[in-house]
This record gives sequence, structure tokens and C-alpha cells, in this order.
Amino acid sequence: MTGLPELAEALAQATAATWPGTGTVIEPLLDGIEATVYTSDSPSGPRVVAISHATFDPQAEPALLPVEVVVDAEDVCAPAVEDTASRALAALGHRSGLAQIRMRITSTGPRVISVATHLTDPLIGMLIEQVTGIDLISQAAHHARGGTVLTDESRLGASAVRFLQGPDTTPYLPPNTAALHHVPPYATLRPYSVERRVGPLRRRGHLLVSGTDYPQCTARLRSAAAEIRTARLSAVIEDFSLRAR
Repeated sequence: MTGLPELAEALAQATAATWPGTGTVIEPLLDGIEATVYTSDSPSGPRVVAISHATFDPQAEPALLPVEVVVDAEDVCAPAVEDTASRALAALGHRSGLAQIRMRITSTGPRVISVATHLTDPLIGMLIEQVTGIDLISQAAHHARGGTVLTDESRLGASAVRFLQGPDTTPYLPPNTAALHHVPPYATLRPYSVERRVGPLRRRGHLLVSGTDYPQCTARLRSAAAEIRTARLSAVIEDFSLRAR
């Protein structure tokens, strides 16, 4: 975009495409690694306790909806983002309590996109607790009551979630999902009893995995999702064959 008229037109188009009740967010289009930094209290002020990385679902465009989120206890991006997160919170006057800072790690350094002084997704809080031992949800509750909880860290491996979602009404999960025979042993499937509308997508469950690091988690997520897709396709073919007899 080169001027306000183009911005106004783009805003009108984005608003028209937004799912009712969700709203529109304008942010710079930046190349680089997507990262969300989570901070908590320490005696010296806010400190980085975890970083998550999201992969966005192209089926949801122009909305930015994650299809995968990974938290690695030994995230290699930590040295690059700690100072930026600290300066962003200081500029906003945030001195205590939970915060999450979404940013892009670009070729010229980290660029802050948004700051929230709360945990926007409890599921990500669960991933963080699994690999760091820090329960951000409990810490937020204690802080709201005027208390502070400092937790000893126990950093171990990585944890990740992949959402099972799509833009149409075609079932993502095969029949008899409760049997779990089509889910690899390293993955945990959480089907939802009722599908959830998330922007233009229908979310029907999620996969959870853990591993030694980010690459292993993403590989396991995609392998487990492929197993489920194969099982669903087999079920569709079998059903079609039975109906054709």
C-alpha cells in the first residue's frame, strides 16, 4: 500500500471478509519467523519464560488463524527476542503480571506486532507448563488477587498442538474416533463433541504431541495428521463401496 485510499479500500475488504463478531486487526506485513514471547514475574521484573511459534492456516486467509503452535523449552530465538520484549513492556509501563508479546524476527531484528497482558489461549498455557514447569494460568490468577508466585523451572523438550479444522462441513475425523486406532502412539487426539467456529473455519479437535525439540514436534504433528486423513479417506471409500452394493 502506498497511501490512505489504498488502506481504506483494504480495510473495507478485510472487514467484509471477517467472520461476524470477530473484528479486524491491521498489522504490518513482515517477513521472518513468527514468535510469541510469554513473560512472568521475577524479583527483577518481567522475564521471558517461553516462546511459541505458530504456523497459520492458508484456508483461513485473510484471517490469521493458527493450524500449529509449538513451544520449545530451549528455543533458539530466545536471545534475539528477550531485549525487545523487555523494552516493549517498559514502554507500555507494564512492570508485573503475565504478558505475551507477538513479534516477527526479521532480517533487521525483532519487530513487535502486539502486546497482551493476559494469556489469550489456555491451551498454549498448558504446552508452556509441560515444557517449563511454569503454570502461567495459576500465576495470572494469583496476580489478579494481589499475590505473586515464583515457580522453579524444569525445562524439558518441546510440546505442540495441531488444530483439526477446515472451511467446509466435511467431517475431518473418521468414524469411531474414540477407538484411536489410527492415531500414532506419540500423539494424543482430542476430538470435540461439537465443532467450534473459528473465523471462517470449523474446528473439530486437536492433536497434541511432545518431543525433544521443535523439528521433531512439527514432524510428529504432520505425521499424525496424515494418519488421520488416511483413515478418514479409507472410511469414506468403504462407506461408498457399501452404498454401491
